[in-house]
Amino acid sequence: MSVSHELFTDFVEDIMCVRQALGIADLVEEANLTWPEWTAGEEAVGRFGSVQRLELWRDRASHDEVETLFAALGRLTQDEVGSHRAVAVMVHLLVPGIGALTARRCRGDVASGEVEAVVAGYVWTTILDYPWQAPPDAWIPAAILRSVRRSVDREFGWGDRGDRAWRERMHLEPEEFGRMPSASSGDQALEASGLYWWAIRSGGVSASDLDVLLQLAVIATDEGITARSNAGITSRTACARLASERGLSVNQLQYRARQTLGTLRHAAGTRR
Repeated sequence: MSVSHELFTDFVEDIMCVRQALGIADLVEEANLTWPEWTAGEEAVGRFGSVQRLELWRDRASHDEVETLFAALGRLTQDEVGSHRAVAVMVHLLVPGIGALTARRCRGDVASGEVEAVVAGYVWTTILDYPWQAPPDAWIPAAILRSVRRSVDREFGWGDRGDRAWRERMHLEPEEFGRMPSASSGDQALEASGLYWWAIRSGGVSASDLDVLLQLAVIATDEGITARSNAGITSRTACARLASERGLSVNQLQYRARQTLGTLRHAAGTRR
């Protein structure tokens, strides 16, 4: 009995830590206060009026009903009016699964807080990038968590999921790349270099987005996390340091950086 109690206590503590890392409490409260506004396009969500009522219904709903609900919430994440609120509510519903995933990925070589932060970032990104207009024939909650798990494994280099693009990366000395910005230089642009201008002219990214990546690269170097997937550029730690300067949330900045890297990766691949 005591063992079961200890396990339950540990699980509750893990959930609380995950909730804190996700940083959705204020957004869920905002979603409750503005429920009719952002759910207007989806009656399957709008009829509940609050996340608490939705949770009570979810506990007794059928598999198909929950799937329909998640699909409707997913479509709302694509709407500019309520995107961040819809994502927050979906994340809130997924917290038990996220907590279990995080607990299984906490290993001795990486601090649990670091794992929680990385998981939190990938949950947000995965939901926004999910094909909501044509969801695959799968259980949506499980599919999201599976994608998050794979992304986390790539981030830490666990298993065989290392990102090929970063395994093949080539290190450039600062003098080969132009003047690197400092972490405190804000929006100051990097001086011209061949690689920089290729990224803007042929890579399909804006100077502003590229400067964000360069600032994050400097921070990743300072933090000693360049061995990570994406060379640490999109790590939660790096994004957290830059987000406040940019007037963005960590989730928003992290998503922006990953989108930019994806664009560059695609452009580089077409040149091979």
